[in-house]
Amino acid sequence: MEAIKYHLAEDTIDKNDIEKLIDWLRSNPRLTKGPLTPVFEKKWNDWLGRPYSVFVNSGSSANLLMYYVLLLSGGLGDDSRSGDSVRF
Repeated sequence: MEAIKYHLAEDTIDKNDIEKLIDWLRSNPRLTKGPLTPVFEKKWNDWLGRPYSVFVNSGSSANLLMYYVLLLSGGLGDDSRSGDSVRF
């Protein structure tokens, strides 16, 4: 069997990152929407050059949020607001 030439992912977290995470977790932090969230969002906005961004807890929540924004903006087509059908 031929060796893999291109890996889909590589290790990007080293022992130092893991130790820092363990130390932080030992401080019993709030894991969702804690005080670091708005600080991170602001830094993220600045990096993107955008005034706003929204962080969610999962990819599923992101998909639901995206769908709702498209629904409200009419981005899914005329039938989407009536609830009849959605075509992709």
